[in-house]
Parts: sequence; C-alpha cells; structure tokens
Amino acid sequence: MRAGHPTFVHASVDLSAEDAQAFMDELRAVTGSRAEKLKSTVVLQPAHRARLLDLLAALHGRGNINLVDKSYFGCAKLIALLVEEQANTRGVDLAGSGLARQYASTLHDIAPVELGAELWRDVLTTYNDFIRSYLRARSVPPTSEAFFAALGQAREKAASQPLAMLLEAIWEARHFAAEYDGPRAHEMREMDPMASTLNSVSMAWRLRLGDVPMEFLADQYSTLTEDMCDLIVRAAQAELKIADVALPRANLKAIRLVDSRVESSRCASASGRHPRWCRT
Repeated sequence: MRAGHPTFVHASVDLSAEDAQAFMDELRAVTGSRAEKLKSTVVLQPAHRARLLDLLAALHGRGNINLVDKSYFGCAKLIALLVEEQANTRGVDLAGSGLARQYASTLHDIAPVELGAELWRDVLTTYNDFIRSYLRARSVPPTSEAFFAALGQAREKAASQPLAMLLEAIWEARHFAAEYDGPRAHEMREMDPMASTLNSVSMAWRLRLGDVPMEFLADQYSTLTEDMCDLIVRAAQAELKIADVALPRANLKAIRLVDSRVESSRCASASGRHPRWCRT
C-alpha cells in the first residue's frame, strides 16, 4: 500500500514451450541482450518499444494482464475482515448478497473525497501494515493502535450518511482486527493480493480456454507456500455465487513454482487429458 505504484499487476501467458522460446529469442534479437533473464529496464528502453509492441500484438488472445487497484483492495479487505465477520455472527452473508462489494465501492469512491486523500490514505496504510505484518528476524510487528487512531479520526470527520454508516460498522467490528495483534509467522497474510489474484486469473483463463484442466507455472513467491497453493487450487474450483449469479470456475489442478532466474519463461500446452500449463 505504501509503494509508489497504485496497482498490483499480474501477467500470464498460454504458450507452448516452443512458442515461448521463439518469443524470447526475438526479444533478445530486438534488445541485443544475451542475458539469461531479460530485465524490463532493458526491454522497455525507448529504442526497443516499437518492435516490442509488434511482438506483443502477436500474443493477442494468448496473454492476460490482471490489475488490482491497491486502494480498492484495501477497502474490500476492511469490509471482508471486519464488517463481514461481524455480519456473519448475525447470520448475514454480505459477500453472497453482493453487499460487500457495494460497501467496498462506496468506501473507495466517497472516503478520499469526503475525508481528504491524506487521512484516508492513513487509514488504509495503517490497516495494511497491521494486517499484513508477519514475523521477521529482530522485528516488532505493528499493533492495532495506529489503525484505530486513524479510523477514529475518519469517523469524526465523516459527514454523509453512507460513509458514516460504514465507518461506524468498521469501528464496531474493530475487535476482529485486534485478533491480528502480535507476530504471525505462518498465518495466511490477508493483505497480500497474490492469492485472490491467482483465483481471478484462473477464472479469466477458464473463460478463454473453456472447461479444460490447467496448471499454473508461477515464479517463486514468499506467500506461495505449498499449503497456500493448495488453498488457491481449491478456491478456484469451489462453487461461487454473488447475488445468486454463479461465476465460472476453473479446473485448476495445481500451481507449480519455478525459479525464473534459472528456468526460462514458458508455458506448455497440451490437449486431451493432460492439463494446460499457463505461465504466470
């Protein structure tokens, strides 16, 4: 949330090993680089961009780019981890009814205008720091105090009824946030967007490829543990309805991690009973 970029970007391709190697060979010819791993700083140099656009155009329909607005993601997590949890104790399903998404959109659209961008940024960043924290060597994890202080200021400044109602609901559910106090070395990091992003990516490829078995090849990433990969695979396959609308579910079989510094970017595709491998 504190990074300079407003979005989290994830790209994936559906290429055979041969096509992927041919693409990398062309990139090296364009850039003149012989490095095993091409850096974006080299590929995106102004002198290479025209040729790069031609190469990317040839991937039409075979690539997918997933963008996550970090501010909206933070708003959605405020609702999901606090307001939804409170509603669940009363037997109310905010996610399934579509209200959770509506509430997150209201926060995202109204809060920075009504409260001021700086104050709302404080709410989101202190929440992100606190919820996403995990145990590091010789580190002291953030506590809930900074988040509660920023949230309290936001409640005092809220003027419109929709925003005041949502901030009050978050405040009343703050005891759920307090459960995240202290070091959590192995707990799922709720504010890391990778898990939910791969779930969305699996749905995108389901829409493009149809109901075919697939496997993701992904760069090694700190939160993509074996347990987390299994959880993402199960989530991708599980039935999902929002406001009684059934969403397409992917036949994702596995997520295999590779070291992109050693293994060149590739995606092998196969037909029949064998899974299709999508490089992410």
